[in-house]
Order: sequence, then structure tokens, then C-alpha cells
Amino acid sequence: AAVGLAQVRRLPEFLGIQKRNHAALKQALATIPQITFRRVPDPEGDSCSFVSWFLPSQDAARAVVAELRNRGILAGNFYWFDNNWHYIRKWDHLKQSVTLNSLHPDLRTRIIEEANKDFSASDAIVGRCISTAISMSWTAEQAAAKGNAIATVVKEVLG
Repeated sequence: AAVGLAQVRRLPEFLGIQKRNHAALKQALATIPQITFRRVPDPEGDSCSFVSWFLPSQDAARAVVAELRNRGILAGNFYWFDNNWHYIRKWDHLKQSVTLNSLHPDLRTRIIEEANKDFSASDAIVGRCISTAISMSWTAEQAAAKGNAIATVVKEVLG
């Protein structure tokens, strides 16, 4: 409890670091006209743990992710569309109602129905989104360098 209390007292410091690093990364990405950003309803309440940014198409997002991977800078960049834990498109276990324990038939039917709904509107958004995790351990210079490295890849991929 004492350690937790000490950390809570440092929350303003931690949030300041997160916001500084978030701003540096977003500033680098904002130099690319084809990138848009997630709208944050309450910017003051944002923990700034991620910058979520959108490319013009799913093909562009996939190409950028592939090139980030090729250059060894994919770590910390997440393409949720193809992630099997964070987006329903890859939740085959729900779509097929595969569970560790048997389910009541009514519950099984409802799960399959819900998991197999049309999510094309969400797919159109999530398929273009890359989220970059923000680290409190970065210096201001490291945050700017990471943003510039990602921006360089995006510019090259988009031509």
C-alpha cells in the first residue's frame, strides 16, 4: 500500500511524461496529410497511453505495418484489425462457439448470432487504424525519434 500510495502521488508527473511523449509522436505523424487521428472527446482526461492514427485505406495500413516489421520498428505499433484478441473479426472461438466448458444451447445460439453480425462499418475504420503505444521511459528525444522513424516509413509506403 505504501508503494502504491507513493506512485499515486506521482501521477501528475507520470501523466505529464505520457502527454509530452504522445504530443511528440503525434506531431511527427501529423506532418503526413494522409494521416488522421482518433477523436478524443475529453483530451484533458486522456491518459495518452496510445496514439491511434488512420491511413487512407486498409491496404495502406497493412503495407505500413509490413514495412514497420521489415525495419524492426513494429514493436509498440498495433494493427488491431488482424489481432486475434482485440477485434471481433478474428474471434473464431466466439463465431463457432468453441469454449472450454459446454454452454446452454440458448446461450450458445445467442453468442454465435452476436459474433457473426455484420461489422463492416467497424471494419472500414479499424482496418485503417494503427495504434502506437506511448512509453513513459522515453526521453523527449526518443519520442521524437520514434515518431520520425514511423513517419519516414509511412511517407515511403504512401509514396
